[in-house]
Amino acid sequence: MLNHRDSDVWSSERLITGRCAAGEGCAALHLRVNDAPHPVTVNGETFVALVRLDEGDNRVMAVCRTEDGREHLSDPLTLSVRLGHRPSAQIALSLTEDGVVADGGGSRPSEAGNVPIVEYRWTARTGNPAPLHQQGPDGADLDRAEISTRRLVLTPPTTDGEYYLSLRVVDRGGREDTSTAYFVVSDGETRLVDQNTEHPAWVDRAVVYGIILRNIGPDGFRSVTERLPYLADLGVTASGSRPRTRRRRETLVTP
Repeated sequence: MLNHRDSDVWSSERLITGRCAAGEGCAALHLRVNDAPHPVTVNGETFVALVRLDEGDNRVMAVCRTEDGREHLSDPLTLSVRLGHRPSAQIALSLTEDGVVADGGGSRPSEAGNVPIVEYRWTARTGNPAPLHQQGPDGADLDRAEISTRRLVLTPPTTDGEYYLSLRVVDRGGREDTSTAYFVVSDGETRLVDQNTEHPAWVDRAVVYGIILRNIGPDGFRSVTERLPYLADLGVTASGSRPRTRRRRETLVTP
């Protein structure tokens, strides 16, 4: 009755479709999502519903009620939401007369519930070529402590190398996310990185394993997680898979 298989989901919503054959005699049709009823839109023998999902495993069934009150249930469908319902940290770097500007204003609240972000916390990665210093009379070293602000202005360092800084955002529910960005100092001059033509230095030393989900195990990214120690023993230092893309209704699709 449902046109889906058990799968991982990378969104808080999923478009559910199915078919109810005329011979089943459905007088009324709805979905049961985590034991709660959910309406559907029926078009002849097919139906569709945009379902909001909880974090973790979600159990979905189609329920056909006949005119005499009996219910016929489809086989259960398990949709596992792998992304936590949390905000998304984003860093925009720019160079101005004031210095290196790191702006976290583009960070987004969680898709589920739209809980506002209330904290922006910046840190520098250990091992940068030189300390990163916040401009201003009360400026602090980013290497020594977190700095709480949405927009950060740094004094341009003069020591050559790659400089990494991270932004941790926290929403009103206490959920958080972290993003990292970097810029480069070359011949004493600070510049931004062209993501289309450059890559960080660690990539040249990386041993990358390309993951094909259907080949590594039956349980999607759960299978990947279980195999990480094995891959590390082989010398793998980084992994990648096909990117997630968006389709209609902003629903993320998995390979």
